[in-house]
Amino acid sequence: MDDSYSIFARLRSIRDADLSDALASKGVSAWSAKGVLYTLTTYADAQGVAYPTIATIARTMNASRRTVQRALSA
Repeated sequence: MDDSYSIFARLRSIRDADLSDALASKGVSAWSAKGVLYTLTTYADAQGVAYPTIATIARTMNASRRTVQRALSA
């Protein structure tokens, strides 16, 4: 599989995911969750593995660290 295909497939999956119902009870917006997933995807290697810090994710998506923590724990 072409590396660029897998990246675009991941991004489309994030874009098309309906997370609002699953996250509403946890106090996390779908926008925040998708932002974190998208940011993780941009840091991922060809195998989909990424280890950015919470601070890095927050800075990249211009969000607070707490917003990132809530999205990751949801």
